[in-house]
Amino acid sequence: MLAEFEEKVLEKLGHIDNRLDKIERTQDDTFEHLRNFELFAILKLQEHDERFNKIDQKFEEVDQRFKEIDQRFEKIDQRFEEIDQSFKEVDQSFKKINQTLKRHEVEMEKMSQDMQVTKEAVILMEQKISVEIPALFDGYSMHQEKQERQDNEINSLNVKVENHDVRISCLEEKVV
Repeated sequence: MLAEFEEKVLEKLGHIDNRLDKIERTQDDTFEHLRNFELFAILKLQEHDERFNKIDQKFEEVDQRFKEIDQRFEKIDQRFEEIDQSFKEVDQSFKKINQTLKRHEVEMEKMSQDMQVTKEAVILMEQKISVEIPALFDGYSMHQEKQERQDNEINSLNVKVENHDVRISCLEEKVV
């Protein structure tokens, strides 16, 4: 984008240089014509008073033309100042963009490092889980087997207690 902008600016500057060259040639030609005309006027002044008036008018026209040229140069100078200001603004914008990019690069690098740490933590957790899950299943199976044995023992004890209760009831009936 900057290259296109520079290319356009250089193209415009080339056009301005061409115009300035034409203006300088026109001025040189005008000055040459004026010198020749002035010499001619001086030689013919005595004979041609009417021509002198015409020469005076021409000088006024040329003077007016120079004023117009000066005004154009002032406009060109103003335009150059505007272009220079635009370049400064573009330069400032690019500086801000570069600072923002650098800040984003640093943030992206930090995020990348954080993601790497997180990824490594997940891998370690997966490894730990893959080791611990079988042990947990084994422990759960052993716990279930122990619980089943205890339930069987409780059932067996309950049966014995019931049997003892029945005997005690029978004995109490005999005693009474």
